[in-house]
Amino acid sequence: TTLNFLIPVFIIAAFLIGLFAPKIFANSEEDIVISMAESLTTSFFSMTVDEDFAEIDIHFSHVKAEVKEKESKNDPGLYKVTGEFSYDGTTYTFSHEVAFYDGMYMHLNFPDFEEK
Repeated sequence: TTLNFLIPVFIIAAFLIGLFAPKIFANSEEDIVISMAESLTTSFFSMTVDEDFAEIDIHFSHVKAEVKEKESKNDPGLYKVTGEFSYDGTTYTFSHEVAFYDGMYMHLNFPDFEEK
């Protein structure tokens, strides 16, 4: 079916957007991880509600990034991004972890979200 084809396409697109877009537009390391988390959350949520990524209307608020582990010579650092987003009159909370090592940022998992 079309959905079986679109899910991998959206995952790959979210990965590429999350990898490159935040580095271009961000002002700080926290801005980068917040942008990555928002991008992947939007992409993943758009698949769950079966709406096109480019047309989904999500508004984020109260988003913050907290350093959980500092980067060291042998281990990557870790940010936990938390916040809220609104979609179609409903508010959701979300969290997502982003690792960073030697200037590279990586998603560790899919974002968790639930209705508030």
